[in-house]
Amino acid sequence: MMGFLIYCSAFGCFTFHPSILLLLCTDFHATKASIDGALTKSDLDPDIYVFSSESLGNDSRLWPSVGNGHIATVIHSANVLMNGLYNGETVKSHRAAIPSPLRANLTSFTPGRTSNRTHQLDTRIGVYEELVSNDACAVVLRWYAHRIVTPLLVFEVQINRTFDYSSLDSCQVFLNVSHFGSSRDIWFTELPIKFVNARYMYGETFSPETSWSGNQTVHVIFDKIPDSLALSGGQKSTNWIFLASMHSDRQAATKAYITGKTSMKLYDWHVKGWLNLWSHGRIEIEGNLTIARAAAASLYNILTSLPESEDPLQSFIGLSPCGLSWGDEESYFGHIFWDQETWMYPPLLVLHSNLGRLLLDTRVRTMIEAAKNANRTGYHGYRFPWESALTGVETSMSVFCAHQEIHVNGDISFAIMQYFWASGDMDFFIKEPFGRIILGIGDFWISRLHYNATRQLYDIIGVMPPDEYVMNVNNSAFTNMVAMRSLDSAASIALYLGLTNHTIYSYYACHIYMPFDRKLGYHPEYDGYILGTTIKQADVILMGFPFLWEMSDSVRQKDLEVYDKVVSLKGPAMSDSMYAVGWLEQKQYDKAVSSFQRMFSHISGNFQVWTENKHGKGATNFITGMGGYLQALLFGFCGLRLRNEQMDIDPTLPPESTKMTITGLDYRGYSLNLIISNVTITVTLTSVPSEASGLWLRSGPIKQKLCVDEPVTIKIGKATLQESLVTGLVSKSFRHIYSV
Repeated sequence: MMGFLIYCSAFGCFTFHPSILLLLCTDFHATKASIDGALTKSDLDPDIYVFSSESLGNDSRLWPSVGNGHIATVIHSANVLMNGLYNGETVKSHRAAIPSPLRANLTSFTPGRTSNRTHQLDTRIGVYEELVSNDACAVVLRWYAHRIVTPLLVFEVQINRTFDYSSLDSCQVFLNVSHFGSSRDIWFTELPIKFVNARYMYGETFSPETSWSGNQTVHVIFDKIPDSLALSGGQKSTNWIFLASMHSDRQAATKAYITGKTSMKLYDWHVKGWLNLWSHGRIEIEGNLTIARAAAASLYNILTSLPESEDPLQSFIGLSPCGLSWGDEESYFGHIFWDQETWMYPPLLVLHSNLGRLLLDTRVRTMIEAAKNANRTGYHGYRFPWESALTGVETSMSVFCAHQEIHVNGDISFAIMQYFWASGDMDFFIKEPFGRIILGIGDFWISRLHYNATRQLYDIIGVMPPDEYVMNVNNSAFTNMVAMRSLDSAASIALYLGLTNHTIYSYYACHIYMPFDRKLGYHPEYDGYILGTTIKQADVILMGFPFLWEMSDSVRQKDLEVYDKVVSLKGPAMSDSMYAVGWLEQKQYDKAVSSFQRMFSHISGNFQVWTENKHGKGATNFITGMGGYLQALLFGFCGLRLRNEQMDIDPTLPPESTKMTITGLDYRGYSLNLIISNVTITVTLTSVPSEASGLWLRSGPIKQKLCVDEPVTIKIGKATLQESLVTGLVSKSFRHIYSV
């Protein structure tokens, strides 16, 4: 074929234009260069990062997942899920299931009988393996969603001859292969393809999310898996690699498939990709294996739902409560909630700030629809939906949640301001849309206020707070607080941009009513809250953290006391984390540990899988709870506080722990490592931004400038990180107005 190349290997023959080969090599090696690093697999303790068992367990909901932010699947699941692929109109929109192209089970092998089987999830490298052996052969079945070539799901079979058996005999593996079946969400058509032993399925979802979004498409190119594989006599070891490439764009799917077939280091690149992630941000605990393993599993499961960068052909949709590997009704259909900004985002912001930014970009993608949503419902500015999927339209089946859980707007506004505090980048508001989002959310809150002539203050009426046991209440303390936070942020941004209406935002921020019981010294959850009423989850206490609402220590203490007693035992996993943070803030260690330890009842099965409710009940792979757990470690025990012009540190070790290490703490473009013991904090600056003004560590009266790779050790206690040149916006102080 004139002008084309033919590449042949054991995997088959591929015909393509030379420019495609050049493009593949150029793109891939650029990626490879970015992942070469010093961290190796042996640097990460397998007792912490590797989960092994003789059985997967009887409950398939608790089986492990592999993913890379583009695709994800639960091991041995019938389906693979892909970022951005949804089926169903508006409130019926849900993640569309792709039949798993690489679903296979080992049934037997000869000679001999299967004697040992181990199931293993290695979170260090994002690989699940099943290891089966007898006196004759050892077989490894391996699955992973490629960290670098993200359209690829990979299945490998490796047969190794044991030293006890004659090399003249063959070893044969028999597989039960589930062939590509039908989908409940996608109409698939098989189309011809020239790759040997491969199939190409083109699919379209049954129903678009909106009339203007159109049906979603997916291209799946995958290898046929035979029913048996054999290691011939005389061979010591053989490895088979089967690929499935999935993307909304045919060229992207084809490109990834060819890359996988022509690469001799596909597995190595995947491993380096995961090690690069861990090298840039992780939490490690010594002395308490239970806490350490939960930390590794939590961060792993969140990272499996995140790409390392935006795919220009397929926008990242966001983090749903159960991650990318789940999308059914129990898993909230793969929708995006406040969970993203309030629970998963904060630990990512300080450990992987680039991924935190990626989450904010998901709201930029839907800001136009947020403006339409505000207009449709009779308000101004930007009103983001309680639940969203592909397009940003409201997808909640609950009319009450859709109409009343408006606090999500304040959650998004605060997340944007947190990113500014972490980065110090003023261009963030000028050259990009985030300033407009802050102002638009402020406009929404103003249009949502109701003037109370008796109080001469503004009420927010008819809402559902985070405590979803109640609805249609007035003046939710949390909702009113995030509204004030949003308006204060809008005032600061408007002032910085030179807008004359900044005083309007300030006025409303200072004139919203805040429920407060002066006699008992606490914040009632809403107007008419009866003391002792059971609540679903953390609500009022979120004002103190993560929202850093100014209040006296006595009020913060009383809020914790009041609501810690009444939070439901049937509530979601993340509540206990915020009580742990709050009690540590109040220096009440025993209460903090009690709250913290309650979180472990949400971890089930052999692979550290979280569920929304205790003891394996409710939504599975609940990364919202995992985000809360990581916050308990970072902002509770490590005592991190991200503020307008500084980052505070005030650590204490978790129970029965001897050391806590934070690797890759991100702040203002700097990266640091923290090592915390019972008596000291060691801070090491590991990298600096290109235009660094210098980072200082202050502990009491002592202030030291940090230099790269020069550890500084101080006595454990309060410390502060601060840039030499402060670039932050000056936040005005709220005027707290309490009821009589």
